[in-house]
Amino acid sequence: KLMPIIKSELNFEGKADIHISHNEFYDVSALNTSKYNGIKVVSKLESVNNEDIISFGDSGNDLDMISKSKYGYAMGNSEDSIKKIAYEVIGDNNSNAIALAMLKHI
Repeated sequence: KLMPIIKSELNFEGKADIHISHNEFYDVSALNTSKYNGIKVVSKLESVNNEDIISFGDSGNDLDMISKSKYGYAMGNSEDSIKKIAYEVIGDNNSNAIALAMLKHI
């Protein structure tokens, strides 16, 4: 409901990416930046293939990363949009689910 107002009043349209997380938080970042873009930069520097990338997320600002990583895990408390595109949905962020998922790849 607030997104059109934020984009018009703050004049972010075409200047920044805005993601809503858990219907409560607004994440604003430079245009065309994402967590996955950061992963690509580091993986290129370290010669890591996408097949070896494991990512974990729970909200809109994780969508790009989860969808493009070979193993993109959604946390149990994730928004439905993240769960739909994830490799697998695991326990919530208050559990040891990340450690257990990582053990599958060792």
